[in-house]
Amino acid sequence: MTDAPTNDFSRAKYRVVRCLVGDPVRSFLRDYVLGALRAGKLEPGDDRLLETPCCYADPMMEWLLEALVGSVASASGLALLPTYSYLRVYRTGDALVRHQDRPSCEVSVTLSLDYHPEACWPIWIDAGAGARSIELHPGDALIYKGIEVPHWRERFEGERAVQVFLHYVQQTGPYRDWTYDRRAGLRISPAARRIMEAVRGAAPLSSAFG
Repeated sequence: MTDAPTNDFSRAKYRVVRCLVGDPVRSFLRDYVLGALRAGKLEPGDDRLLETPCCYADPMMEWLLEALVGSVASASGLALLPTYSYLRVYRTGDALVRHQDRPSCEVSVTLSLDYHPEACWPIWIDAGAGARSIELHPGDALIYKGIEVPHWRERFEGERAVQVFLHYVQQTGPYRDWTYDRRAGLRISPAARRIMEAVRGAAPLSSAFG
């Protein structure tokens, strides 16, 4: 199910997709990320949030990036190629400054996997008609033009928010050279592919698109 803006994606520059990723995939990925966090396998932070656990191109998230390319293409009406995945586990007090993304993020997806406690933490966007806050429940996603649309988050008052970011470029667009984020390919190990295909087999990945 989608919350479509008045105009199409190319004009509105964003689209909300409810339940883009349902269970068991969502709950499996949540548990996987939290397990990696407990095991100290995530990076301690990045340039935007110095002390917020994160990971670039985790094999499971790279699989998700690849698996959802068709769904994101259907939602945006654009033919897409994947660039990279990223994840963060936000903590109390985190905030994300207003910003726009780099060239490999022509079409971006921010996907909620989990909140604790169970209360949404809005993402703010300004797609040209003024600031708007959007609440994403676990499994929901915001698809937006990452290079064009400023986006940010105000202070997080919860304990934990697991968020995954998936990025794409148009197949024939000006940023096509950023396919795979200028890597040789996606970082999907055979083991990660086997695991995720088994989890996916228990239920459709996306209830919104085929």
